Amino acid sequence: MSDNQIIDDLENRINEITKQRDQALTELEHFRELEKKLNMLFKHVPDVVWIVSLTDMSTVFITSSIYNMIGYTPEEISHIPHKKLITEESYDHIATYLNNVLARVEKGLESPTAVHRLTIDYRHKNGSIVPAEIIARGYIGENGRLVQVIGISKDISQRQKAERFLEISEARYKNIVETSPNAIYITSFDGRFVDANPAAVSLFGCKSRAELSEHLITEFYENPEQRTAFQDEMRHNSFVKDYPVKFKKLDGTIMDCGLTSILRRSDDGQVIGYQGIIRDMTEENRLRSQLVQAQKMEAIATLAGGIAHNFNNILMTIQGNTSLLLMKTDPADPAFRKLEKIEEYIRYGSELSNQLLGFFRGGTTKKSSTNINRLLANSVKMFSRSRKEVDIKTMFAKNAWPVIVDKGQIEQIMMNLFVNARQAMPDGGQIVVQTQNLAITHAQATAMDIPCCNYLKISVADTGTGMDRKTAEKIFDPFFTTKKPGEGTGLGLSTAYGIIKNHGGHIDVYSEPGKGTIFHILLPASENTPEKAKRKAPDRLLTGTETILIIDDEEIIRETGCGMLEELGYKVMPAESGDRGLAILSEEKENIDLVILDMIMPEMNGTRTYEHIRALTPGMKVLLSSGYPKNGQAAEILAAGCNGFIQKPFNLSELSVKVREMIESA
Repeated sequence: MSDNQIIDDLENRINEITKQRDQALTELEHFRELEKKLNMLFKHVPDVVWIVSLTDMSTVFITSSIYNMIGYTPEEISHIPHKKLITEESYDHIATYLNNVLARVEKGLESPTAVHRLTIDYRHKNGSIVPAEIIARGYIGENGRLVQVIGISKDISQRQKAERFLEISEARYKNIVETSPNAIYITSFDGRFVDANPAAVSLFGCKSRAELSEHLITEFYENPEQRTAFQDEMRHNSFVKDYPVKFKKLDGTIMDCGLTSILRRSDDGQVIGYQGIIRDMTEENRLRSQLVQAQKMEAIATLAGGIAHNFNNILMTIQGNTSLLLMKTDPADPAFRKLEKIEEYIRYGSELSNQLLGFFRGGTTKKSSTNINRLLANSVKMFSRSRKEVDIKTMFAKNAWPVIVDKGQIEQIMMNLFVNARQAMPDGGQIVVQTQNLAITHAQATAMDIPCCNYLKISVADTGTGMDRKTAEKIFDPFFTTKKPGEGTGLGLSTAYGIIKNHGGHIDVYSEPGKGTIFHILLPASENTPEKAKRKAPDRLLTGTETILIIDDEEIIRETGCGMLEELGYKVMPAESGDRGLAILSEEKENIDLVILDMIMPEMNGTRTYEHIRALTPGMKVLLSSGYPKNGQAAEILAAGCNGFIQKPFNLSELSVKVREMIESA
């Protein structure tokens, strides 16, 4: 071989070695760059990457992120046994799991490089527990056997907290749904129940969710057209709130409900049904109706009280003058009988006035402890005499509790109910009058707006034509009547309503067309022994010579009062207002023996006038007189010390007795 050839071979060899060196340097740089990236990855990834030898269970490699997770550096980890890095339960779990995996691998039942996932608890350097999720797989050595396990540990503390919070939230939500008093439901578009809470099951009268799921919600609509209207509303607005719907239970009971609902949609946005809440508003609507009725009656009561007051003033004038004429007329004179007839109609007018005052809270009453069975028996006896075509049966409680009532007003109510029942049975029928001792619950008392105590219940049932629900709802409205023109005024039952309310009781009605009507009346029971009837004292005129100051803003009342008192022998000083009366009293207080004071007057009313009288002459006797009832505004003046009260209209005999009673009182 020539020298040139040797040199060429040598150069080629050098070039090849240089090329291999450059290639090696390039690969080395690539590996360095890769190592740098891996180190950066291991440094910044929060999860811990590790390699454990299966030969001695030592840690071959672990990333520095282990420090952030459990507080140890990789160097410290290499000197600490795994058993001390995890809880005893986790160590046993891993050992058992690993042995099972190795056994399956040995039997060929599992690939040695299969990925495994399990949860363990690390022990932090500070002693706390750090839950972690491990994802690991085996590494096959040159001998073809498992030699290492490569894995990643992920701190799942926050995830577990979130899961626990979610579990608590779901449990709370489930508890709210399950215990909600309102029906919560999910239905398909065609009305099948997908889910429902216990309140929904109960609302529709079912025994279980399974039973409810056998029915479509459309079956529970009282009127199928309401379902169509509801769907139209949902189609336009996608939701409704307190939408009024009448549902019916399985047993047919009708309920007033408020429906709040939204559309259910599938993942692709298609409407697949409805979900929402159903509120049973039957009781709420009933209470609202009661409130409206009470407010309506309160307004009528104010009007009725004013009418009755003015009416009584008119009757007072007629009564006073009639009494005076009777005194001066010979009983043999034909005019005497006519005057007595006028008095009779005055009494009738007074009864009508009292009927109006039946609306008025605290209306004129003469209450006493009463044996209700005896009172009802008398009413039944009176009605039976004139209505032979009606069979009246009584079912009285043997030991019926006594009640404190105005007997006349209760008799008025009973006769009105009997007459109404008879008119509902034109071909005859039966009326059943029943009494019952009743102790109501607090919930019942609240619903009826009456005190929670013992009550005497009166029921009056007939076999008449009955009424539909709309008619029954208006039955206590003033001037509402189902009778023909000329057969009734529509005041009877509204008066009954006012009277019962004034007695602290409750009255309601239940009726169905063709099935008759039943009225229920509750009156507060009393522990007082029923009073025996007293004989009426004969009319008598008691006279006197004392001086009386009469204060009344109406001239005709003053004139009538003065005439009656002067006829009885008294000296009378009239005053047209409170101010004028006080002026006279200031000048003549030594000579005045009694003040008769009207309650309702313009500018200075009876209350203010009475207060000034007491300040001016503390010992002056004052007799309050009014067309309004004693239990109304007059009660305040009487409670303040006023000596007495006389209700207009009154006749000469009543006035004479009351005046002497006042003057002679201590």
